[in-house]
Amino acid sequence: MNDLSIREKISVLLEKASSLKYSEPQQTIKFSKKALLLSEKIGYTFGEKVAQSYMAYSYHSIGNDEKALDLIYISLDYFIKEGFCDLIWWGYNLLGIIFHELNDIEKSMDFFDKA
Repeated sequence: MNDLSIREKISVLLEKASSLKYSEPQQTIKFSKKALLLSEKIGYTFGEKVAQSYMAYSYHSIGNDEKALDLIYISLDYFIKEGFCDLIWWGYNLLGIIFHELNDIEKSMDFFDKA
């Protein structure tokens, strides 16, 4: 498999993960992990970070906020450096939601303001 065909496979996996992120978090994690591994294999940083952000959302959905926070901070840092505004918004919004649910309203509002 060459890099182009691997990127196409990553794209398909991420599309599947994205379509399921609101309804089937376990499946989203499964597809995202596959995309993450393939992205790491070919050094495709954008694919890695998108997969991590989808996993973060899904881990939050199943109640694992610690794992969600680890993943979203990693991916958000990359999105900020690269200027992906929609993904930056998405990351800050997720952080706002998580901290609101953790009853840290001040931190939550800071993230919502950044979003």
